[in-house]
Amino acid sequence: GSSHGIGNVLGFRAVGRILKISYGTVCCWIKKWGTEVNLPERKESIEVVELDEIHAYTGQKNYCRVWTAVDGYGKRLVSFVCGDRSTRTGLKLWETVGEPDVSFYCSDYWKSYREFIPAEKHLQTKAETFTVEGYNGRIRHYLARFRRKGKCYGKAEHMIEKSLNLLFLKLNNELTILN
Repeated sequence: GSSHGIGNVLGFRAVGRILKISYGTVCCWIKKWGTEVNLPERKESIEVVELDEIHAYTGQKNYCRVWTAVDGYGKRLVSFVCGDRSTRTGLKLWETVGEPDVSFYCSDYWKSYREFIPAEKHLQTKAETFTVEGYNGRIRHYLARFRRKGKCYGKAEHMIEKSLNLLFLKLNNELTILN
């Protein structure tokens, strides 16, 4: 038989086939566990928050944009939101990371960032967003719906959020349901 190592990108259906359970059961697990967990409230100050966006496919011709914020020095995911590429979605992320205890914010040149990040705390450059881009690479690595268009992706944005909740807690070593 073929091996299914951690390096393989697996969708819900493939996980179901490997575990010999239904696709529906895998979806129920993600819904249940992804609903029960959230990123913990941050208590410490952060020197640099890096911001970036990545898109996920939600159907043949549809996708949503995931905005992520990462502690550039602490190498931890701070927050994320799902939506479109508008300033409105960026403001939802800003509500969770726009804190006085953050010294600086780094982003790419997407115009929406200038709409809500104070200029004196904002550096727009691709050279200083490598940590968040690394996280986005890990998202693409682990979650199939971020890789390419296909017929196997669910259309529910809330399932993307639940999947990301679980993945980010795992990457931050905070996924207590597996301990």
